[in-house]
Amino acid sequence: MSVFKLAKNDEEIKLHMEQYIGAANKLGCFYKDFNFAYKDSDWEAGWIEFVHVATDYDVNRYGNIHGGVIMMLMDTAAGLTAYEIGTGNASPTMDMSINFLYPIHIGDEMVMRATILNAGKRTCVVRTDVFVNGELKVTSSTMHRVYSETTPEIPVLLAD
Repeated sequence: MSVFKLAKNDEEIKLHMEQYIGAANKLGCFYKDFNFAYKDSDWEAGWIEFVHVATDYDVNRYGNIHGGVIMMLMDTAAGLTAYEIGTGNASPTMDMSINFLYPIHIGDEMVMRATILNAGKRTCVVRTDVFVNGELKVTSSTMHRVYSETTPEIPVLLAD
């Protein structure tokens, strides 16, 4: 399924995500403002789940959570999954397609499951679904560019 996996099991994924998101929070990155957090993973199946509870900070003028906020959270989930499970290397988003199926409201717990569909030497494709109370609300597909085929790079936030 993949060229290289950075994590070797679910425990390593959890540790890496807690370290990375924790470092981002200390630096004041958007994870802190958006309460973006690791939830669960299945290394064998190739997915990682993240969670975000929608707040009034995320709302648009119609009273729903702004599509740009949802898209940014999904892109982040996909990118972290591409890096951690799919490639083990820098893999920025090249393309993203998104379908908003139902609105998301203040107080809703958004569970984002990012799943590796294909990981190759040059690209990695990730599907990300957003569920609220088990109901699919938003789905997306992202293509990531893989920048290295050999040694994994240390994420900037984790570098000493």
